[in-house]
Amino acid sequence: SVELAHGHFHSPSRRAFRNDQMSVCPACGQDLGLTEWKSDPLRWDLDPPCSEAEWAYLADLPHAPEFMATQACGYMNKICRGCYSARVEVMAKVRSRIRQQGGIEQMRPTQRMRKEYDAAHEFDLVVGRPARIHGLQSVSAAHLNGQCCRLVRLDEETQRWTVELLNQEQKALKASNLEVSRGIDAEYDVAQATYLLESAAAKPAAAAPVAEERRPLGSRTA
Repeated sequence: SVELAHGHFHSPSRRAFRNDQMSVCPACGQDLGLTEWKSDPLRWDLDPPCSEAEWAYLADLPHAPEFMATQACGYMNKICRGCYSARVEVMAKVRSRIRQQGGIEQMRPTQRMRKEYDAAHEFDLVVGRPARIHGLQSVSAAHLNGQCCRLVRLDEETQRWTVELLNQEQKALKASNLEVSRGIDAEYDVAQATYLLESAAAKPAAAAPVAEERRPLGSRTA
């Protein structure tokens, strides 16, 4: 309380208390003191509010504003005038680049999204993907260890994968005998190219056709 003339006391006004409490912007974190506080347009003006997925998509695009790497997609409390203006531009992009194009589900994945997806699924066994055989113990199959193959289909009953070797021979193997990775993807391409070159070199060269002898016009046969 503040003592005034004649011994009266006066408590700070609600307005002054509120400005003191909001001197730090929740978005940028700067202590701005007295400024014009505004509601976050991404939370209160956009219907529905900006989602985490929409925010992450725009933040990952080339030339995205730097503040998108540290700020949240929406704030319940009021933000400073500078953050408000910057986030109005983001709101326009949410509408034009995402919602008017069919929504976030229709957006092409950004480079970071692709990297995160690839990292999460690097070791998944998927139809059509290259694999490398390992861990076979039987004498009749041990020679397959280390060979590259391609996954053809999974038998749901036996839980065995049908794989195709480089020579197009097919085998039924357990998932535990197959390993996949990005490195094996590249290894398969090299192994396949090498196999094709060696197969072509092993084939006997076709005999050159004998040219038919032509006699000059008007010549007599012997």
